[in-house]
Amino acid sequence: MADPTCNPTGFQARSEGRHEACLRRRAFSMVELLVVLAVVMALIGILLPGLQSARRTAYGVICGANQRQIGIGLLLWSEDHSGHLPESLLQDNNEFAEMMAVTTGATGEDSRTTAQYDGLGRLWEYRYIDTPQCLHCPAHHHKHTFEANVPDYGSLVGDTPNRVYANYQYTGHCTLESCLGEGGRVPRNMARGGRFVLLTDGLRSREDFNHDVGMNVLFADGSYEWRADVGNAIAKALPFDGAESSSDGFSPNEAVSNIWQLIGIDQNN
Repeated sequence: MADPTCNPTGFQARSEGRHEACLRRRAFSMVELLVVLAVVMALIGILLPGLQSARRTAYGVICGANQRQIGIGLLLWSEDHSGHLPESLLQDNNEFAEMMAVTTGATGEDSRTTAQYDGLGRLWEYRYIDTPQCLHCPAHHHKHTFEANVPDYGSLVGDTPNRVYANYQYTGHCTLESCLGEGGRVPRNMARGGRFVLLTDGLRSREDFNHDVGMNVLFADGSYEWRADVGNAIAKALPFDGAESSSDGFSPNEAVSNIWQLIGIDQNN
């Protein structure tokens, strides 16, 4: 009887069999693959909300730091201008929704609206802030990003023919109440030491509402405060970008004015 251990053909068959068995043991079945995918998806579902929450918190902190830096610039400006704040020609025209703009743009025949820096933009024009990047919130998800505005910030006089927008809504050099009234305009004065609101997150449109669930508010005493948007009341009151009115029928300027009155921007001024 032939010795099977000396049979090359038998040895090769056994080797190939063991190799095929090893391959079968190493391969995943469809069921195992589906189980692995299900576990991975479950882990992503558990971790993703936490990561999103952490990112929102980080953006909120950076946004608040930006506002503090702007607040220091406004304080330094006021010390050099008898307590007054940077003039906003847009506020003089009651263009409240446009007061995210840092330049007027050449949009009108009035010589006061020729292209120049306006409002918060004056802080950069006269270098009361080190960089215009602080005028932009990291949570901003619309088109008015710092990167998009870099070429325009290179101008020393802000003479761009188009309006350039930051991500914060300046509340202006005059009280809102005096702008809405029939008498003369009452200038705000930092020297009074009030706690009126200097700026909020963007309110020009619903897309400019940086954080979706609330906004940071900067006060004249240098502090800032997070205001939650309960029930999305603020976001819903804003028109979509380019729309002539909000869902409530208010124009963009009226919508911003209503929100400012709601949060009491002139309080203790």
